[in-house]
Amino acid sequence: MQIIDKLNFGKVLGKESRIFYMGIAMLWIIGYHLWLHDIDYYDNQFKLFSHIFKFGYVGVDVFFFLSAYGLCHSYSQNDLKTFYFRRFVRIFPLFIVYYSFRFIIGVGEDFPTYLWHGILQITSLSIIQTPFTRPTKALSLDWFVPAILNLYIIFPMLFKVIKYISSKGTIWHILFLITLFYGAHFFMGVY
Repeated sequence: MQIIDKLNFGKVLGKESRIFYMGIAMLWIIGYHLWLHDIDYYDNQFKLFSHIFKFGYVGVDVFFFLSAYGLCHSYSQNDLKTFYFRRFVRIFPLFIVYYSFRFIIGVGEDFPTYLWHGILQITSLSIIQTPFTRPTKALSLDWFVPAILNLYIIFPMLFKVIKYISSKGTIWHILFLITLFYGAHFFMGVY
């Protein structure tokens, strides 16, 4: 425990540091999407760029880790109602602005269909693979909002589970990690 105190995680993962790390993660993700856009060009002309950004998808993991760390702090400082209200205020207005702007610049859908896709996105139903909830491939690029919403929704339960497991022995930690790893592969269809 003294080693953790010496490392001062509050300073390392404090608000200012987290914003810096999230900024680096965002740049890494943007670079990854640039690299995906023209892999051959970057692999042949800008090898350093290619070596740095071809693993930019890890920036998403960094972003989720830092978000979960911030959620731990927020959840421990607030009651459940305040916790969910703050998440709602952070996500929904921005999503509405983004989705409205996207419709204005034109995505080629009529308004009722576009509105239905928005409802599927914001409720996370777009993740479910059925013709009713995923009528077109247009929703496949907007996976982040449903993912972060699901994290926000299940976080209080996950927080309690992790808190309980942290009070147990090492074997419980290992079993929990194995369950998460194989559970994710089972649900995602990865073999």
